[in-house]
Amino acid sequence: MSPSAREVVQSAFAEDLAGLRTRALGPLDFPVSQCRGEGVSLTPLRVSSGVSPGSRLARPQNRERTKSSAELLPSPCRCKPRSRGLSAPVAFAVGGWYDTSMGSIDLTQFASAIERGVDGIWRSLEAEAISYPEDGNEACFAVEENSFWFAHRNAVIAALIGRYLDELKGAPFADIGGGNGFVALAVQALGLPTLLVEPGPQGAARAHARGLSSVVEGTLDSCCFRDGCLAGAGMFDVVEHIADDVGFLRETRRALRPGGLLFLAVPAYPLLWSHEDAAAGHERRYTAVAMSRLLAEAGFEKCYLGHFFRPLPPLIGLMRALPYRMGLAPAAPTAASVARDHKPGLADRAIRALLTGEVAAVARGEELAFGGSILVAARRLN
Repeated sequence: MSPSAREVVQSAFAEDLAGLRTRALGPLDFPVSQCRGEGVSLTPLRVSSGVSPGSRLARPQNRERTKSSAELLPSPCRCKPRSRGLSAPVAFAVGGWYDTSMGSIDLTQFASAIERGVDGIWRSLEAEAISYPEDGNEACFAVEENSFWFAHRNAVIAALIGRYLDELKGAPFADIGGGNGFVALAVQALGLPTLLVEPGPQGAARAHARGLSSVVEGTLDSCCFRDGCLAGAGMFDVVEHIADDVGFLRETRRALRPGGLLFLAVPAYPLLWSHEDAAAGHERRYTAVAMSRLLAEAGFEKCYLGHFFRPLPPLIGLMRALPYRMGLAPAAPTAASVARDHKPGLADRAIRALLTGEVAAVARGEELAFGGSILVAARRLN
């Protein structure tokens, strides 16, 4: 990672302790009536097995996870866990939900089926079956801080979210399926009260160790996040892993307040499909037209839809997609091959140079017409 990119990540801690302490966050600005979960119909989601470091979300199954009383603090939650499709009593104070000195969020005001462990990580009351390799987040963790790909993705995401900071006040921003917390730290550095929702125990633990105070091991559904309780949500290289992407975005929409903002990053162009996508557990790659249609079906209004990673499609086509179509694809990626692909070197420096200008373009609101990934900002329609 270049020094400037490393500073972006590291500044999360300084910004949290200094800038956030003086920022006027205000009270929760969604009506309590929005949080009752009345008549909510949750669409079952399916995630492919055999996923890779990129995969993030899995649906709750019947796997038991035992916790002793010493492992968890008594839950301070003032609400009964919500049954799916039924309403639940809501009684929480408006305001006092964010500790600016610690950068932590009182999540009992936003989710009714979680409890906090002695390690400081919040966990859903339902057990989770995680359908990606146990070392998946570890493979990402090993390369994130030195990879041009992760550094540049963070920079363009921060540039886009930075355009909407005033609209994201008054309630938390959730990084859903955020793995080891690399993106969430960059979002937190913007001054937003940020929580990570990650079903993988290893990812949640690493995110907390990195300095994120509000980490939830679970999903929006399993934790029973209340209707309209989030100002914004981000899913960065997550949606392509979900079979029912429409249902998944509708469930996210439920947790967003009216007018709340959704941010996405997904791989572009089905023509670039290769063995890497299959090994990663992807269901699809997207076009701009397909993404626009998905947003409309899920109840969102598109605010921004552009591309980034402009130099990558020719390289992906030549080195991955073409061999795959010719039946010459290599073996599935390993931790060693992932590390090799993200190793700093001459190719790394050349691609960084070619990426110059993308971050500034996104910050200006320019919707770039070409690139290996699609970047989205969308608003929940009432």
